[in-house]
Amino acid sequence: MNKLKSWLQKKLEKGFWFPCFQRALTFLHDRVSMGVCLGRWFENGGNPIAGVSELYQFVIFLIGIVWISLINHPPLSILASRPVQVIGIILALYPVTELLIFSLHWTFVASEPLVAIRRSLAAFLLNLFEIAIYFSIVFILAQCEQPEKLGWTAVYDSVKSIFNTELIVVADTRCCNLLAHYELVIAVILLAIVIASLVGGVLRKEGLKRAKKRC
Repeated sequence: MNKLKSWLQKKLEKGFWFPCFQRALTFLHDRVSMGVCLGRWFENGGNPIAGVSELYQFVIFLIGIVWISLINHPPLSILASRPVQVIGIILALYPVTELLIFSLHWTFVASEPLVAIRRSLAAFLLNLFEIAIYFSIVFILAQCEQPEKLGWTAVYDSVKSIFNTELIVVADTRCCNLLAHYELVIAVILLAIVIASLVGGVLRKEGLKRAKKRC
């Protein structure tokens, strides 16, 4: 009995389910995220290069802009076929799912403090617009939007719903409602990180001011 107690104490010392949750997030973050893999590939002597993540984010954002601009009038007729649209839905969901994994990992696993608060805040804000663009693509391809709605009109509706933290109005189907909830969950998590970054920046400035006064 004492051996069982000792074994349980050792296993439960750091938690019950939370360590497994952290390991799962770390695995997804390190193995599934293309941005993280690209960052590791560009590492300079084990030191990450800040510009790599910015480049990856810019390329993803640019692809989204081009995609949403052409979505109502695809250059090739085959792109309007249903099988291609399904593939497009999967591809469009990848960047936003990657953002969700990054956000959860940053919140529950990463222990490093923000080195450049302004840079990180700008990246998080750009990510919010990235969510709006890619989910607009998903909604249009999944036929959750009205056929005559323009791509950028859908983006505007998504941006508005994100900053109002409310569900976007889509077709009343289980799939569309699930996608709308998925968008809101990711957006709320990112918004919480943005607010926490702002608060952290303010507290940091206040702490520096107090430290200078004491000196």
